[in-house]
Amino acid sequence: LSDKKYVWNCLAYNNESGYDWGDANYTLTVDTIAPTITDISNGGTTTSSSANLTAETNENAICKYDSDDVAYNSMEDIFSHTNNLEHWTSVSLDLGENTFYVRCKDVYGNMDPSSEEVTWTREEEEDDSSGNNGGSNTNTDEDIETSNEQILTPLLVTANPVSQEVAETTKVLRQNEKISFNLGTAVHEVKVQKISATSATIEISSNPITATLMINESKDFDVDNNSVLDLRVKLVNITGTGSSRAAELLISALNNLKLSSINVTTLNNSASPSNAALQFIDDNMVYIILIVFGAGLSIIFLITRLLAFRKGLISANRGRKKIKINPKPRKTPWHVDVRMKLLQHSLRVDVK
Repeated sequence: LSDKKYVWNCLAYNNESGYDWGDANYTLTVDTIAPTITDISNGGTTTSSSANLTAETNENAICKYDSDDVAYNSMEDIFSHTNNLEHWTSVSLDLGENTFYVRCKDVYGNMDPSSEEVTWTREEEEDDSSGNNGGSNTNTDEDIETSNEQILTPLLVTANPVSQEVAETTKVLRQNEKISFNLGTAVHEVKVQKISATSATIEISSNPITATLMINESKDFDVDNNSVLDLRVKLVNITGTGSSRAAELLISALNNLKLSSINVTTLNNSASPSNAALQFIDDNMVYIILIVFGAGLSIIFLITRLLAFRKGLISANRGRKKIKINPKPRKTPWHVDVRMKLLQHSLRVDVK
């Protein structure tokens, strides 16, 4: 049989020339051809510590990848999104050249006899920071006072935009910081709204979308509201503690789109006195509520016991009877005394 789908049924006859078909048709698919990878990531040069490995196949398949060109069953890693026509996953990049080999297997068990490969070269990120060249300190008291006032005011710092088109970029953003970029012909922003120890809440605009990501979790978004997923955001890691927490985001363009005019706007709010307190309250809200609740219960218990104790004293006082005690014995009247003596005398006479 050649590779295709066959439909069959049974026609049965009896001795009286009666006949009938089966209640349902049955199918048989013959497939001996392995899936074909029709498209794969382009690779290239990057300064990011990770990259998105993508592939497309001509039929539903499960794709795997490895840093060595080995058989499908010997490959160690499977795509995070697969068993479809489109497959993708995130891979870590070391400094230097990183080559990945991809093979796929269809639902009938046919495996690619050869690999498709993609290579990224990771370079060290250049340090553009400029040092202090020295010089005399000529600040006056007025200058110092003005400088202190500026420290207490949050400053917006905008980095120079990156005009080069890239498929993805990695940025570290603190709370309320954002990155803007061109995706296709539209300008979009990703802003970090809130950061906890294990997650970050982001807002994507111009069509506002809010999402919460856990560490190592990625989500795809339709930023143009055209029912096509065109942007992926992954929370790579969270660094720092308290008000110094920062979210490391990997932002990737999908569907062969590119990111350009990347512009980071940061909020220099580290010196604001209220930010640390607000962050502390936000991080420990559960414990604060428990402490306040426990203190309230303790106060209610003490008040209840005091009221019960006071009520008990009043009841005890009301139940007491006043007993008047005369310390002096009463004097026996004279006629009673005479009778007693006569009675004693008569008793003595009878005994004798």
